[in-house]
Amino acid sequence: MLLPGAVMDPKIIEALRNVSVFRELEQHALEELSGLCRARLCRPHEVLVRQGDEGDCIHIINTGFLKVCVAGPSGSSTTLCVMGPGEILGELSLLDGGPRSATVTAVTRADLLTLDRGPFLRLLEQRPRVSIKIMEVLASRVRRLSERSEDLTGMRVGSRLAKQLLMLAESHAHKIGPTRLRLGVKLSQRELGELCGATRESVNKNMSALRDVGVVADESGYVVITNLEMLRSIAAH
Repeated sequence: MLLPGAVMDPKIIEALRNVSVFRELEQHALEELSGLCRARLCRPHEVLVRQGDEGDCIHIINTGFLKVCVAGPSGSSTTLCVMGPGEILGELSLLDGGPRSATVTAVTRADLLTLDRGPFLRLLEQRPRVSIKIMEVLASRVRRLSERSEDLTGMRVGSRLAKQLLMLAESHAHKIGPTRLRLGVKLSQRELGELCGATRESVNKNMSALRDVGVVADESGYVVITNLEMLRSIAAH
């Protein structure tokens, strides 16, 4: 049942339908869930949540991009990933009741939907398939963190950079030609360096090398992948 005063918004329902976790819900369940969501706007560089904060809600990305960073013991920050439309964040704290495990900052303007802990947990109790989907999301993120740790110790910077570009392309790219993919978010070389555990100077050098051999191009600040197979080959070595 919708909360008193809640308005069923078709745009919110469509945004929820685009999230893999909620995709299998029936129309009436999506309508009910939409009435429990609140809209939230993040401007570029705005911090959505901070590492260590209390986790009392989840956030669903409707439009825009955010980066997830963790602070080390020395105070240094590591960027784990960039998240975009259709992804969900903050579910870990809601499941175990612990503090936020990372800081999330908007890279671009981002339109979000926020769902409080109580309604989310009730949804999991009532819908086992949603619980399974959440476990799949968590398992994928654990696997990604494990691969990242292995990559940092066993791969050179050029291969790590190529792998990150591939991951961004799989999640957040648009096809702009028969063999061309444009990443959906502009990232500086410093931000790319944070993603692959390298300095800005090293990323600059390796991006130049990729452009020289025709693997990537720069168009108005966006990275365009022009030779996907060669990029995969570089990432594999």
